[in-house]
Amino acid sequence: MPEPEHMTLAESFPHIPHDHSGECCGCIRPVEMDGRTIELRCNECGAIVGVLDRGILEDLVWLVNER
Repeated sequence: MPEPEHMTLAESFPHIPHDHSGECCGCIRPVEMDGRTIELRCNECGAIVGVLDRGILEDLVWLVNER
């Protein structure tokens, strides 16, 4: 596993289940769209659950991983 400072956004993104009801067993993953925009998309069904600015998402992931 790469050192934390060399990890990609996808590698450092926390494990977030898409659906707790059991209808979808996928997880939410970041998908880069245009260099600045990240879609949060289920890796199983493809549902898009959010769109964020890359910088904001990187800061949030850093905060989650620092605790």
